[in-house]
Amino acid sequence: MKKVKQTLLLIAVASMSAFMSCGPDDGGDKTEKEVLTEALVSTTWTADASVTDVSGVNGTFDIGTFTVKFTETADGLAFNLGGDISSYITGGTFSVSEAGDISNILVNSASAELSASVTSFVVNAARTSVSLNINVTEAGARVGGIGQYVLVFSAGS
Repeated sequence: MKKVKQTLLLIAVASMSAFMSCGPDDGGDKTEKEVLTEALVSTTWTADASVTDVSGVNGTFDIGTFTVKFTETADGLAFNLGGDISSYITGGTFSVSEAGDISNILVNSASAELSASVTSFVVNAARTSVSLNINVTEAGARVGGIGQYVLVFSAGS
């Protein structure tokens, strides 16, 4: 009987030490939303001149000046555009689901005479390229810069 008690005590102590050595969950498993958000906000993105297309737009642009910077907001994410493009489109906001899906995209035009909408917003699987297709139309008087922008940005270093 004494051996049985000692064996049970040994099993109980071994079990307790096994459970006590398990630390708290360190949150190592990130959601797709967290991974995507970190990738977007970690750098200033620069235009990829080889695929960025503003040829169908009235206006002259130096694509090499185009940048986009993403920031977290209380409601999701925001983006600010820099360079020549910002005289037409300044930035916008969007939401990211826990699965990493982008939705509720709003674009801010630089002029009350312009109306802008995103027709496509894609981040590649490696999270090294962002493509924004933006349609800009007249909201009032005729204004230069109207057309379809295809803006492709690469992650900075």
